[in-house]
Amino acid sequence: IFPFILWICIFNERPIINKIYRSKIFWIVALLIVLVTYILRLIFVYPNVPMDYYENNLIHIIIDLFNKIFAK
Repeated sequence: IFPFILWICIFNERPIINKIYRSKIFWIVALLIVLVTYILRLIFVYPNVPMDYYENNLIHIIIDLFNKIFAK
């Protein structure tokens, strides 16, 4: 769905696409598809994986780096 939404956002100057771009129903349906997909993946793909914070992820490393640089 994301490539389709991106395509709609880029080419929204064309009359037919602009009609879709300005439609509230389109955005609600797109949001519902994304949310339902996310929830179904959590339920069926990752049912037993705990939601723990992984301290060696990239964001944590970048934040630590900025803290070390600007804490001086």
